[in-house]
Amino acid sequence: MNNQTMDNSSKSPEAISIRSHNLEEFGSVHGVTCDAEGRVWFAHGDGGSLVCVDPRSGEIMKRIEVEGACSGTAFDGSHIWQITDANIVRVDPATGAVVQTVERPKDTHCSGMAWSNGTLWIGDYLNKKLVQLDIESGRVLKTLDSDRFVTGIEWIDGELWHGAWETREQPCGPSLRKLDHGSGEVLEELAMPDGWSVSGTGVDADGQIWCGGSHSGGLRAVRRPGS
Repeated sequence: MNNQTMDNSSKSPEAISIRSHNLEEFGSVHGVTCDAEGRVWFAHGDGGSLVCVDPRSGEIMKRIEVEGACSGTAFDGSHIWQITDANIVRVDPATGAVVQTVERPKDTHCSGMAWSNGTLWIGDYLNKKLVQLDIESGRVLKTLDSDRFVTGIEWIDGELWHGAWETREQPCGPSLRKLDHGSGEVLEELAMPDGWSVSGTGVDADGQIWCGGSHSGGLRAVRRPGS
């Protein structure tokens, strides 16, 4: 399916920052998600772990070792899904135990990940795609094409959002995009402030979109339009 781009002649409005946390001790922030209590989790790929952060204070609340943890983190209502170097694993956040393993889709450069209605949506960074995955069989159910590199993914009240990074053809900086999940058409786009990259996305209980800052070692919450 083709992802039809918005008119590039008009500059996208800038996302409004709500708060940010500097996490220099980790050096890198990859996949991002929020749990049922609104706490922010991110994958620290350099250390192979999942890190839980208090969204208001930035305090580190918990750390779970997950071997090979890299980009792509999602919450399904009770467990955390994490892309690793080898597979996609479902982790019990209370114990750190891996309770399910799903094979990564073949020929996919996995970046972001989101949970929706019993399936996982995977960002395919280099191939500029979003891929819907069946968690039982690992079968690809749907593919949406993009004209930008795809980073973090999140479903918010039935809306599909993803982080986008510029390409040689579109050197317009990082942004957040809302897509029509049927056609892949871009419905809305927000430029990230200060050129903040989007390595992962998650939404908290207040509807704020949390974005990982990749190698900047930080997290930033931006206002979701209409909230």
